[in-house]
Amino acid sequence: MMMCGSAEIASVLVLLSLNVIWTNAAGPSAGRMKKTSSTLQVVLPSVLNKPGGYIHREALFGDTPYGKLLRHTLYYAKSDLCDPHSKTLEEYPASGKEEDDKAVSASWLSPFILMIDRGECTFVEQVRNAQKAGAAAVIIADNAFMCTEVDSVSRGADCQTRAPSVAGDETSHDIRIPSVLMLKSDADAVKEALKTQETVKVEMQWPMPTSSDRVEVEFWSAFESIKTVRKFHAHQDLLDGLQRIIGAFRDRVSFSPYMIVNNYCSNSSGYCFPQGSSSPGPGTFVSRTSSSAVTESLRRMCIWKEYGADDGIGLKWWSYAEYFLRECTTKISDKNKKCIEKQYAANGIDGNFVDRCVA
Repeated sequence: MMMCGSAEIASVLVLLSLNVIWTNAAGPSAGRMKKTSSTLQVVLPSVLNKPGGYIHREALFGDTPYGKLLRHTLYYAKSDLCDPHSKTLEEYPASGKEEDDKAVSASWLSPFILMIDRGECTFVEQVRNAQKAGAAAVIIADNAFMCTEVDSVSRGADCQTRAPSVAGDETSHDIRIPSVLMLKSDADAVKEALKTQETVKVEMQWPMPTSSDRVEVEFWSAFESIKTVRKFHAHQDLLDGLQRIIGAFRDRVSFSPYMIVNNYCSNSSGYCFPQGSSSPGPGTFVSRTSSSAVTESLRRMCIWKEYGADDGIGLKWWSYAEYFLRECTTKISDKNKKCIEKQYAANGIDGNFVDRCVA
């Protein structure tokens, strides 16, 4: 963990390795796509220039070039680039080569920014293949309208209420380029310009984070069955250690917990999580169902909302998470409720509020 002086800021990412795979399906942290700290702008042709830049969602993996500006020609591979060995990609502006002789990046002059379609494989796989093709950055064109895109919805198109979170997985450490997700309506307009063989130049910029007197800590975790005694103790030690550090530096630390959920869905597909693991064997704890994992993830988010969001410390959140891991993780699911209620009472947590929040 990196600790900085009062005039500096640090973003510390703690990602628990819980065998979570992110897909392109709309997930829990998905919501309305909104403008972020970075800017995305089309500088050529000027007709595509938007005041303030394009709404987009930044990927949570890859290197972020803070303080830098990328301004390169944009190419569009009419593909999701899930297959890195494809030889039949349509590319715009067209290269003029014969289709069966065309290979990925055959006519793309570096440095360039590559637009690809959102596909069935993970975002990490898509960006990795674009990186191998020589892209300096990637724009992923969403394949479904947001319901907030009124014009598109009014024409009868299907829409999504939540934009997908462009999250990484345990294999994303090799990604060295930035990537963003662009609204379908915006991406469609850019594609049309490229298909007319017009040169399109895109500008991407990431400002330096502003100074703060508090270290900013992001804690990303996924609630899933803890399959071995060794992993159980490792997670308990991690929670204990972080709780002590944040408690000791409470006036110098701002903490933000995030829960990773996906695939198995609840709340009208608003929250999702991977399917539960197999039956327990020797040296394992009881595996809990995916729906229980989703509920527990939501419960922790609600506890943080009520008891940690204001001060950025959330000692009750820490106490709950540590107690749950120690006392409730090994319980069969029908006994978890009593275990959780006991923890509510011990820490002064309003269980009625949490239940209403989860529902």
